[in-house]
Amino acid sequence: MIARGSRRFEAAALRKAGASADANCAPEPLLTAENLKLSRGGRTLLEGASFTLDSGKIYALTGHSGAGKSSLLLTLAGFLPYEGRLTGPCAPVKRRRFRKKSAGASSSRLLFQNPQDQFVEDTVRDELLFTLKRRFPGDEKKQKAEAVRLLKEHRLWTWRRYAPFQLSEGQQRRLAVLCLLAENGRLLLCDEPFYAQDLRNEAAIMQELQDAASARGAAVLFTTHDPELAKAYADVLMKMEGERLYAKRLR
Repeated sequence: MIARGSRRFEAAALRKAGASADANCAPEPLLTAENLKLSRGGRTLLEGASFTLDSGKIYALTGHSGAGKSSLLLTLAGFLPYEGRLTGPCAPVKRRRFRKKSAGASSSRLLFQNPQDQFVEDTVRDELLFTLKRRFPGDEKKQKAEAVRLLKEHRLWTWRRYAPFQLSEGQQRRLAVLCLLAENGRLLLCDEPFYAQDLRNEAAIMQELQDAASARGAAVLFTTHDPELAKAYADVLMKMEGERLYAKRLR
């Protein structure tokens, strides 16, 4: 028996809600890694890693602090150089060195570990609209309506006229997640999206990620230090340990 209001209850409800949308959709490989090797500062973080990220699936990436989880997400988003092969419709262009200006060149979208690194507008509302204008070009009415919906559903409406930097750490992370989801990226790379969230906000964020996976066939890869959270929400559990990447299908 799963207690109502528990994380396992919320996760089970989300999976049930998304099941019908997934039923007729065959998974599509969006990104495939072959013999991937990552190094930073002269230290090898990952070697010989091979995996595939499929559409409609949610992946949880775990590992101790410093294992290289954030570096792997940065690599998959096209920010860091690598050895090996990354192929598929969401694969980044291979680069020899870090180029911040190249972000967003592929159909992947990245939530940074520090949300402040991605804020560019003066108010919370304008930050979200900045992204929605690219999703609904020329449709100002739809842009504003979607901004209102998202801000209200995720308890940020009261702070819509505040600067993003005036929000609490948890609020900043929710805003960053909403901006990530407002675009139609097919590979969503989320670095600690649930950090500093209570169960209600965690479930709301996960609902949006689940909707992205089931409704538009996105693949979601999120990092976490919480094994219970990873097992509750992910289809596949991935772990970085000792320069290796291990994967286990959960459902």
